Amino acid sequence: MEQWTTLMDGIDNLVLDTGPEPTELDDDQVFVKINCVSLNYRDSKIIDDGDFRSKYKPPSERIVPVSDASGAIIKVGKHAASQWRVGDRIVNTIRANHLTGPTRRDLVSDGIGIPGPGVLTDLPYYMSFEEASTLPIAAVTAWTALNWDQPIGNPIVWRDVVKLERARKIGADYTINYNTTSGWGVEVLCFTNGNGADIIVENGGPATLDQSLSCVAPGGNISVVGSLSGIADGDSKQKSELGLGMKLILRNAALKGINAGPKDRMEEMPNIVYIGKEIHLIVDRVFDFKAAKEAFKYLYNGSHFGKVVIKVA
Repeated sequence: MEQWTTLMDGIDNLVLDTGPEPTELDDDQVFVKINCVSLNYRDSKIIDDGDFRSKYKPPSERIVPVSDASGAIIKVGKHAASQWRVGDRIVNTIRANHLTGPTRRDLVSDGIGIPGPGVLTDLPYYMSFEEASTLPIAAVTAWTALNWDQPIGNPIVWRDVVKLERARKIGADYTINYNTTSGWGVEVLCFTNGNGADIIVENGGPATLDQSLSCVAPGGNISVVGSLSGIADGDSKQKSELGLGMKLILRNAALKGINAGPKDRMEEMPNIVYIGKEIHLIVDRVFDFKAAKEAFKYLYNGSHFGKVVIKVA
C-alpha cells in the first residue's frame, strides 16, 4: 500500500513509497482503511523545522507522519468484535493510552505520527470523512481547553484579517486583528469593561503569551495549546531551551497547558457539541493523496481558514 514517509528532514524530502499491508490481527485489533487525514502544525514541525528534534531523535528508518485520520473498519479481531463491526466509520484518538485526565509524560511518548499507533472512537453519523478527520487534535484540544475546569458559554475572540469577517458570520462576538493591533490585550480589556477574558485559548507562544497574561480576568484561565511563534522564548540562547508556553504544554501545569485531550473527552464531545445541532466543521481545502507535499506547504503558509485535509481513498 502507498504511504508518505519522512526522516524528519524537510517537507521537500517527503517520499511516496509502498509498505506492507497487515495480514494478521491480534484479537483486540481492527484493520482500518483510512479515507482522509487532516494536518496540524505539529505535523509540519515534526517533518520540517526541527523543533521536535530536541525531544525525538531523527528516526533510523522512515516513518509515516500525521496524527489525525478518519476511515472505515474492514477487518475485526475476535475480542474487538464486541465493540466494532466491519463498516463502522471511525476517527482515531491521538494517544492510545490516554483515556482520561491530564497528559502525563508517559502518555506523550505514545503519540501518533511520532512515535506510535492509536485507538478509535465513533465518527458522528452526519459528518463527512473530510470533516471527521479534523476532530482528534484541533477539536478535542479546544474542547478540553474550554471545559477543563469551567463551563462553556463565554464570547469567542478571533484575531486575523480575512478570517475575521468569516469568524463574525459564524458567531464570534468580538474580533481583533493582531497584525494591526499589536497591543490586542488592551482591546480585550476595553470590550470586557476592564474585566478581562475568563478563558483564553493561547496558541501563539512566546510572541503572544504576554498579551494573554495582560488581559486574562482575575481568576481566569489561560489554556496554552500551541506555540506557533516557536518553542523557545525570545531571549533564549539555545533553541533546545523550552519557553514557558511549551513547558506548560508538556507538564499540563496551572495556567493550564492543554496538550490535546483524552479519549473520554473525545467521546463526550460529539454528543454535546456536534450531533444535536449537526454542526459542520470547517475544512478549508482538500488535497489529493499524491499532492501531500503541496498540502504541507499550504498549511505552512498559514493562509488557511479551518483545516487542511488530504484525501487518502
